[in-house]
Formats: sequence, structure tokens, C-alpha cells
Amino acid sequence: MATRSQADPWGSFRPNVLERALIGACRRVPSGWWGRRLTIVLRRPVKYGGETPLDVEVWGLRLRLHRRGNFSETEMIFSPHCFDPVELEILRDRLRPGAVFLDIGANAGAYSFWVCSVLSGACTILAVEPDPDLYDRVRFNIGQNRCTGMTALNVAVGGEPGRATLTINLAVRGQNSLLGTPGAAGTRTVEVDVRTLAQIVDERGYDRIDAMKVDIEGMEEVALVPFFKAVDPTRWPRLLILEFKDTEEHRRLRALLEGLGYTALRQAGLNLILERHP
Repeated sequence: MATRSQADPWGSFRPNVLERALIGACRRVPSGWWGRRLTIVLRRPVKYGGETPLDVEVWGLRLRLHRRGNFSETEMIFSPHCFDPVELEILRDRLRPGAVFLDIGANAGAYSFWVCSVLSGACTILAVEPDPDLYDRVRFNIGQNRCTGMTALNVAVGGEPGRATLTINLAVRGQNSLLGTPGAAGTRTVEVDVRTLAQIVDERGYDRIDAMKVDIEGMEEVALVPFFKAVDPTRWPRLLILEFKDTEEHRRLRALLEGLGYTALRQAGLNLILERHP
């Protein structure tokens, strides 16, 4: 059953006069260390001033976003110009109308909505998100915009199909994980369907993938290794944005990808951006 925030039409939770002023001020603050500090101060009365979501325009789209509990949504409300700027600009540069983009671990769908915006909806986008609350938020926002080629899929991505327990961090949704600790303070768990990337690509009938973002909290190697074994190279993503930490698993995955013909373009924060030229 839809919650009130999903049932009410967009515009029902517009920011009030003070909130609009503070959001506008945050969006005008330049990026950089001091700008981030100032933004934290400016946004505080809005972020902690209510429990309802906010209906705001971001990148020319009408989005309903939650003020706190999810860094991605907070960033989109107050500082969309600071949201993964390197990654998003590379997507703008590489993608053209008709592109196919997969957002694996979509969270609130920021990458997906950015691609929809810059391509004016002339693209195919799949936002894959296992958290049922975030999935519902993405679906609602798809319905408020001309993202006719964008769909959402409520599954987790893993090494084999089945069911698994997703641990949801209620304070930091971006840390939701199949590898989480059930019962930890501030978390809850939910059983979710799991599919492989190869299954998803086959079910959707994609004959190519122009770009794919993968952020699945430590499951990247588990999900990607069988994908590259099962899927024909002509259907591998040309551009790959991958959460990359200095762990043995991620170093091993990077070596595998480079062996498959991918070249690292840039390390941007926690993301590694790779490109393949068949």
C-alpha cells in the first residue's frame, strides 16, 4: 500500500518560503571545502525542520526527496551541483540519444534521473534497487517526469539467483547491504529477490549497454565476475562506473576488468571510471 508521501500528487510537499530560500542559498554556494561547511549550516533548519519529504526541482525534473536518512537525497535537494560531478559530466560527454544505461544499486536514482535529464528522456534506463522504500521513491519520481524509457526493478544483484537478507541502515540508506549485520543498532532487515546481472540483461533483451554504474556495497566482484563470463563481449558496458575501495576484492576486480580491455579513466572519490573500446 502506498504511503501518504507516495499517494499525494507532486507539489503537495513544496518547501515553504524559508525552506525555498535556504535551499536556493545552498545551491548557489560554490563547491569546495568551505562551501561544504557553509552548506551544512544553511541546510540544517530544513533538514531537521520536518518529517515530510520535499517536492523540489532538480536538473529540470520534478522529484520528491527525503530530507535526511539518505545522503543521495539530501545532496540532490541542497547541492545537486556537488553530486558526483566528475562521474555525471563523463556520462553527459559519452552518452547520446538512444543510449542504454544501467544503474545497479540505484539508491534514490540520482544517476538515472541525471541521464534522463541530459538526454531529455531519449534513452533506455534501468534503475535496480533492492530496498523496497527507495524503489517506491524512484518509481514515484519516474511517474512525475517524461522518463518514458526509464524503469525500476526491485531486486538485489548477486552471483546467483534466489533470496537473501538485505540489511537496511535507516540513518544512511547508501550503506544498505547484503553483507550487513542483522540486528545492528539503527538497522532493519528485509528479504529480497536476488538476480544475476546476466539474467537481468537477458530478460530485458539488451543487445548493448552504453554505460553502467555499479554500487552494491561490497558485492561488486560477486556480481560482475559471472556477468563477464556469461555475457557476450558485444553486450558488455562501454563505460563502467564502479564503487572502488582499496580492498583485495576490488583490486582483483580491477585487474580482471583491465584484462578484459577496460582502461581506467579516473578515480573520483570512491568511484573508479573505466572505459572499454572494443
